[in-house]
Amino acid sequence: MAENQFKTSFYFLGSQTPQGFKTHFDRIIADRKMYSYIIKGGPGTGKSSLMKKIAEAFKDKSDIDLYYCSSDPDSLDAVVIKAKNVLICDGTAPHIFDPVYPGARQKIINMGDYWDEQSLKENAEGIIISTDENKLLHMRVKRYIGALTELFSDTYRIGEQCLNAQKLDGFTARFAKKLFSKVKGEKKAVSYSQLSALTQKGYITQTETLKDYTVYAIEDSYFCASDRFLKSIVSAALLKDLSVIISECRLLPECSYEHILLPELKLAFCSSNSMNGLEIQNSVKMNFSRFYDKTIVAEKRARLNFNKKAANDLIDEAAKTLTHAKAVHDDIEKYYVGAMNFDKAKEVEKAIIDEISKI
Repeated sequence: MAENQFKTSFYFLGSQTPQGFKTHFDRIIADRKMYSYIIKGGPGTGKSSLMKKIAEAFKDKSDIDLYYCSSDPDSLDAVVIKAKNVLICDGTAPHIFDPVYPGARQKIINMGDYWDEQSLKENAEGIIISTDENKLLHMRVKRYIGALTELFSDTYRIGEQCLNAQKLDGFTARFAKKLFSKVKGEKKAVSYSQLSALTQKGYITQTETLKDYTVYAIEDSYFCASDRFLKSIVSAALLKDLSVIISECRLLPECSYEHILLPELKLAFCSSNSMNGLEIQNSVKMNFSRFYDKTIVAEKRARLNFNKKAANDLIDEAAKTLTHAKAVHDDIEKYYVGAMNFDKAKEVEKAIIDEISKI
């Protein structure tokens, strides 16, 4: 039997920041060529299961992008079926999505149409208590994320003070010239998909997406050199009309790049540092410590060590709190699972698969 020619890629839909949940997924929904199914409904109403079944139905017919929840990395938040220009996504908090072109390019699927409201009313007290507890836990995580952002941003700023920008820029220019000298794409394009996020399992990266790529692992303890390098590589790639997938880091200063993918060349450039602990077998190592002034780094060593230790402790606490929040969320789901008519939900699944198949 021939091996499946289609690829499944894995990302996070977005992540929490001190300013709330951030994602670029609304750009995909707003794409006029894309048709979107936006699923509404409470926890336990089968949204993630519905998307998994749809992805399974088309994995042998199209490249698929799967977007997972950063709070619960086992829960699916969105599916993009590329060959059909179709997506299915969870449109409930914290990632509330609404139609841009209602009916024409987006369709709302309300799973709340298939639950027993009387059952939910009878369990209102338990639902309210658990929902409020879950909200408080996520507020605590948000405060941890705020503290983490301050620590990592401080390390980034120290990196800027220590950076030999001229040396780095010279290296980048030579590297890009060699990399792209004989390359010409068909149409330059920039998209954003998040490979790494803080989760209940710690800060993790969807490394499965990288299995078909040659990976350059940029070892950079202070973040800023790798960010500057990645942005320059993106600019050079676009000049060659290549497509680029950018993965930003939500715990660093606004719009900092953590990883980039060049799908046409099957190349990936990934930051490796104490935040993400990223280690990829058979990757090409790039040691960026040489672009920092060692004397200034030594002067800042105590502060850098403090930031690193405090950040690791905060990541552990945030992960524990997210694990607690997931347990409470599971309690909430039980009320809705007991109230759902899953036979009707199964009909919805079949109807969506049939609609997509005809596109």
